[in-house]
Amino acid sequence: MTPQATIWPLEPHTKGKHEVLRRYLEAWFAILGLKSGRIAFFDGFAGPGQYKGGKDGSPIIALRVLQEHRAMLKAEVYFWFIEKDPDRAAHLESLIEARKPSLPPRCRVTVVTGEMFGPRMRTLLDRVVVDGLRVGLVAVANEFFGRGIGVAGLLTGRDIQIQLEQARAAGLELGDEVLVPAVAIRDGAGVFLDDLTPADLAASIGAPVTAVEPDAPALLAALLGR
Repeated sequence: MTPQATIWPLEPHTKGKHEVLRRYLEAWFAILGLKSGRIAFFDGFAGPGQYKGGKDGSPIIALRVLQEHRAMLKAEVYFWFIEKDPDRAAHLESLIEARKPSLPPRCRVTVVTGEMFGPRMRTLLDRVVVDGLRVGLVAVANEFFGRGIGVAGLLTGRDIQIQLEQARAAGLELGDEVLVPAVAIRDGAGVFLDDLTPADLAASIGAPVTAVEPDAPALLAALLGR
């Protein structure tokens, strides 16, 4: 029977499965991590990450194994935790947030979008849980055409440049890469509406700039470096 509560007692058969999972990951993180450049871990029924009494769920077991592994893993390890129940997902997110500072570092990424899509983009990015990946968001106001224009496709390179610099001055680390919406770049010409190029923008802000198509698969692929 499916539990109705956000967290519930750990059943004996589940405890046994978790022990198998722990031993499996301890072995295969080392085997794959020394030979492969990337490991992806998917948990399709992640749950809240914790049981009554504080026992770890499968997502936290997987993170703990990586944290405590003695092997020097060369691979980047990506975790995808899928949970449809919003309360359980929120509980899991709180547990993961507490562990993030102790996870191995990977990189920082800044995503640029227009003001209209900013809140939605923030919600999407908050659901991307990848080992060591930290993503910042800058919702750029359209000063060139007017603040009433919130779509990303009408952003100019200069507006993006100025507001990224302002965000950095306010304490945001732009990180290893800046992703900009491909719809803001004119087809064929490869320039923003004000003729600034992505290369110009990259030189100004001191970070690589990548244009990304405005859909979830393309964004996730860019964040994962594929």
